[in-house]
Amino acid sequence: MKNLNIYVAPGANPGATGTKEDPFSTLSAAKKKAKELQNEFGCDITVYLRGGEYRYQTPEIFTAEDSAMDGTKITYQAYPGEQPFLGGAIRISGWEKESEEEAYTIWKAKVPEGVYSRHLYIDGQRAARTKTGIQKNRAWETVRSDTFQRYRKTGSHFNGEKQCDLYEGYLTQDPMFLTCRNPQDIEFVYDVGWTHSVCPVESVTETKEGIFLKMKQPCFKDCQIKIGMQIDGPSYVENLYELLGTDGGWYLDRQESVLYVAQPKGISIEEQTVELPVAEQLLVVRGEKDRPVKNLVFRGLTFRYTTFLNPGVNGHPDVQANILKDPDDDALTYSYFKKTQSCVVLDHAEGIIFDGCRFLHLGNGAVDIQHGSADNRLMYCELSDISGNGIQAGDFQETDAHPADSREIVRDNSVENCYIHNAGAEFKGSVGILCGYAKGLRIIHNELCDLPYSAVSLGWGWGYVDPDSDTRYSYKPLPHFKRYKEESVCREHEVRGNYIHHVLTQLHDGAGIYTLGLMPGTKIMQNLIVGNYQGSSYPEEVMVHNSWKGNQDEAYTSQKGFPGGIYMDEASGGMEVRENIIYQTVVPIHYHNIMEEKRFRSNIIRDNTINKKPCDHGFPHEIAAGTGITAG
Repeated sequence: MKNLNIYVAPGANPGATGTKEDPFSTLSAAKKKAKELQNEFGCDITVYLRGGEYRYQTPEIFTAEDSAMDGTKITYQAYPGEQPFLGGAIRISGWEKESEEEAYTIWKAKVPEGVYSRHLYIDGQRAARTKTGIQKNRAWETVRSDTFQRYRKTGSHFNGEKQCDLYEGYLTQDPMFLTCRNPQDIEFVYDVGWTHSVCPVESVTETKEGIFLKMKQPCFKDCQIKIGMQIDGPSYVENLYELLGTDGGWYLDRQESVLYVAQPKGISIEEQTVELPVAEQLLVVRGEKDRPVKNLVFRGLTFRYTTFLNPGVNGHPDVQANILKDPDDDALTYSYFKKTQSCVVLDHAEGIIFDGCRFLHLGNGAVDIQHGSADNRLMYCELSDISGNGIQAGDFQETDAHPADSREIVRDNSVENCYIHNAGAEFKGSVGILCGYAKGLRIIHNELCDLPYSAVSLGWGWGYVDPDSDTRYSYKPLPHFKRYKEESVCREHEVRGNYIHHVLTQLHDGAGIYTLGLMPGTKIMQNLIVGNYQGSSYPEEVMVHNSWKGNQDEAYTSQKGFPGGIYMDEASGGMEVRENIIYQTVVPIHYHNIMEEKRFRSNIIRDNTINKKPCDHGFPHEIAAGTGITAG
């Protein structure tokens, strides 16, 4: 079959024709030309992107009109030997010295009016915003703060598990907060258990008792009542101009359109490259359920430099895996949740391939596969320095578990031979790969490492969308919960041959592979999970934890890195877990038993190698050698 080529280069002439000698200047122009050529010749089209920076403030959008014909592909790929970057930042220059502090020089530069960003990169490295010292907590404990005490109680709320007290904000005696610049831009951050939540300040006023920090609603209420882990005091507070000279960091004054950066003495920011992300997304592939976008390939492209603004505007009440409480669902029926945004989105997309792409330095998630998207592949990609989840597949509402229209099911997608590290760089409750309500996700031969929480998280719903939800031993469904006789769409996943190491570096109650709910036909096989603990290892293959009987294994469950291996959490069922290699974890396989015994017995757990190192007799070297990324 004939193949036609189109060329794009940053900074090319606007009126170009798209040839190698006269390339287009934008991907949009090439996309239009590619469709014209396909309609005329019906053949494969390759769009070559020359090296350099393609800057975006709004995402490149592909619709069904941009699909390739059945039996053909339209490929957008890097020109051989060159590296195109699709970036969402503006470069900042024109620096002046603001002041000299003891250990730092404070620099400032003007930014375009109206620009807002929560992220900054200096010489390709993520720069930290100004923040107070970090107050540590243990396991599931909340932070008890002497500096910030919850203040002005307004009542209480039953969240389905317990009665939660509600407050308007905090009382502090720290005078810095009374005179601080732009108090509405201050963010309180909470690391509790397996969650990372953010809540902005609404206002600061002086009272007889001290300084009252009124917190933004409904976020503060949501953080106090959400299922799972609720908050008390903050782990730290960030984005204050007044902290610039104390511990470095940067601060964007949105009112004055001035960016401030504190650099160690002797380092001139004028000699550095400073990128301020302004785009929240770079690529959206969006079709319709009866007309999906089809047959596109993206090869060798780098997506980098995005921001995520909502946490600083409305807050970020994390429930689990960087999925948020819905502010409209105070009944907390485990039915309605809000996803966080990703840089690249596939929505009603089929047969889309990302091959050898890189997703770097992102202020939100990297890739989201949602709403009826099917048969899409990520292969040989690298995802690194991601604020949120690396890859999200599936959706998280009750209606996604039992959709009225089968065309809405996210199905048969795959993540293969990808290197996913340093996801959750900001939102620590994030995971490397997250699967919600979806069918047939294949996670095969990847390496996932250096993650603050879990590496792979499969399933959703805590059993409430499954049959037999009334057989829960604890927290039985309330009368207004729906009951289901049919199984959900979540089933037939394959997690095989992955090398997972150094997870749970900051949070608790997660694992190399974490599961939730009934997932018939799911296979978790021949994975190597190692290096996720500090302390002693549980000596048996499976710890069955019955939470309604009390925490009988606290010596292990409160350890840093618990449980760390494979965690079959609430209502996990229908899975085969076999021939995995798990060592240097707190608990090799942990089953949280909250339903009648038949749910536990619906799983097959066998032939796993636990607590053996490569130097030990009986270590399965052949299986271990077959994990991780394979040659492409």
